[in-house]
Amino acid sequence: MRRKKGRKLISKRMLLTVMVSLTMVLGLMPGMSLKAYADDTKAYATYDVTTDANKNKSVDELKALQVTFNGKPWYIISDNSTAVDAGTVTLLVAEELGEPVMFDESSYAYSSSTVRTTLDNMTASGGSFAEVESAINTVKVKGSDNDVAVDAKLYLMSVDEVKCVPVNVLAFSHTWYLRTPARSEYNPDWIGVEFVRTDGIIGGGTDVSGSRCCIRPALQLNLSSVTFSPESNTFTLNGGEKKTATVTKAPTAKSLSYTGQAQELVNAGTAEGGTIQYALGEDTTTAPTTGYTSSIPTGTNAGTYYVWYKAKGDDKHTDSEAACVTVTISKDDPEPGPDPKPEPKPEPKKKDKKSSSSSESSTPPNPNALNIIYIKNGTRVWEAKASKQVQGPAAQLAFKQIMSPGCNEAFSFNLIADGKAIDHTLKNGKLILFIPDGYRKAGRVFALTAIDKNGKVHFYPDTDSDPATVTVDVNFEGYAFDLIYIG
Repeated sequence: MRRKKGRKLISKRMLLTVMVSLTMVLGLMPGMSLKAYADDTKAYATYDVTTDANKNKSVDELKALQVTFNGKPWYIISDNSTAVDAGTVTLLVAEELGEPVMFDESSYAYSSSTVRTTLDNMTASGGSFAEVESAINTVKVKGSDNDVAVDAKLYLMSVDEVKCVPVNVLAFSHTWYLRTPARSEYNPDWIGVEFVRTDGIIGGGTDVSGSRCCIRPALQLNLSSVTFSPESNTFTLNGGEKKTATVTKAPTAKSLSYTGQAQELVNAGTAEGGTIQYALGEDTTTAPTTGYTSSIPTGTNAGTYYVWYKAKGDDKHTDSEAACVTVTISKDDPEPGPDPKPEPKPEPKKKDKKSSSSSESSTPPNPNALNIIYIKNGTRVWEAKASKQVQGPAAQLAFKQIMSPGCNEAFSFNLIADGKAIDHTLKNGKLILFIPDGYRKAGRVFALTAIDKNGKVHFYPDTDSDPATVTVDVNFEGYAFDLIYIG
């Protein structure tokens, strides 16, 4: 008997050895390896603010863990992923959605509250989350055991749900609602709703209609419906990358002459995936960052306008790059205002000294005032008529030092209107000077010199080709000017 028992024991040991060996061989065979994960391994653990590694971090450190979904920042407060593209994560928005609202006019029940309807409308057709609602799971929520459970995609959190969220995530610039009812130990008949204070502590309850708090909802994101970019920490809807709107027909400049009335500057353009929008700029190189509208811009004054345009994308498209078209309203009638009254010819014995000190040019000067327009951002800021002025000795010397041989003075003037100095801060704008008839001559080249408030002399060349005007780009603070010419 002892011998038989020994044989059985040996046989069992041999069988166990064979099974272990076979397992090892199978494990080493190609295609037979098994993927194993630790039970606590999650695809988004790095971003989950509730983990032991993250929950005690500072406000800025937690902010660096935010992810983006539907163009808004969120905190991951629960990671139930089984892979990067499988399972779910629960997100809490990092900012308020919409304006502060009442919880409800009378009821503390979340299922029938105004705030719940507000959130449901966000994922409905036309809502701000309508385009991404397919990636948001529907969950059952209720305010309390006495409330009715309702379906929700965006929902307010409960007191129990926020207990695991770090205070530095809950803290916000405004108080925000929870969906849990609140009761008072001092007044058993009072029932309100819980909220989170600005310091991240649960507030102890507020009236459902007497207060207005912010809305910071949560949602459960279906990872199989989105793609995550670790470079930008952004979830995007699968197949939902927006294309860029395109300009199918660019706006074209109109041929315009000065009429004294506002005129549309361009012929309308067309776009695909959006609408054409326009804005006036200061030059052809720097696109405006604001002010784009679908209305075609207009201009009244003679001069050059820079009309920028782009295709403003719709819900499924992004904006195109902005481009510029240059438009000129010609100065066929250089006098935008009423004709100046002719001055009586003075008798020689009463000749004014200032009048007799005019430039000794080859062409006699026109006694009429010099018409000036200041334009900034394509809009006329002011218009003035300047008369000749005799500058002080220091100004006269400064002007002469900058004048080259053969250069003549046409008009020396100050920016004065109705006896008062007008705004002398000409920052990044344009001055248009209408040359009096007596000074116009083919081939004559004009320029403007100016002395700023610090005594520095500036030289501004004429930038247009119209013999009737001088257009200069100015960035200047001062009053004294000298219109000069050669030829």
